[in-house]
Amino acid sequence: MKRTFTLTAIAGLAALALTGSLSAAAAGANIQVKTPLTITVVGKLTSGAGSGTFNLLGASTAESDSGRLTYPAPVESLSRKTPDGLSYVVIQRTEALKGKHGTLVIRSSVRRFDVVKEDDFVSTGTWSIVRGTGRYAGLRGGGALVGITQFATKATNFSDYDFSARYTGLVTRA
Repeated sequence: MKRTFTLTAIAGLAALALTGSLSAAAAGANIQVKTPLTITVVGKLTSGAGSGTFNLLGASTAESDSGRLTYPAPVESLSRKTPDGLSYVVIQRTEALKGKHGTLVIRSSVRRFDVVKEDDFVSTGTWSIVRGTGRYAGLRGGGALVGITQFATKATNFSDYDFSARYTGLVTRA
């Protein structure tokens, strides 16, 4: 008995074989689950260096933490303009968050825009995890951030600013 196979039948068999091999690979793979992470910070900039406090909200109350935030004076670029003519400066910094459950080091890159007063700024950008200790060891991931910086009303010198920011994103454990 002679059998003939159409092109459609051959393609169907190939797809079935591929599906089976992908299912087997997925079953043996270590699939990492992404969990949400939100960090809020409030602090003061003095001569460019930042310090303050943070609250970290993980996927559950058990994954939450709070503590101190510090970072050295960040690296700033020269002023640039958006296609619409808004002036901004790119700022990159590495921040250390030391909490009750360990230390989390993150790197952020933001566009800082002047707003109504020249001494007030709004920033948007991205962040990513550099390394962690304690409960934060092995975390990978990052996300987006938004923040404001305002000239401190009770400034002791002309380089004192108050800041607040929110970092949101997804993380996995390696």
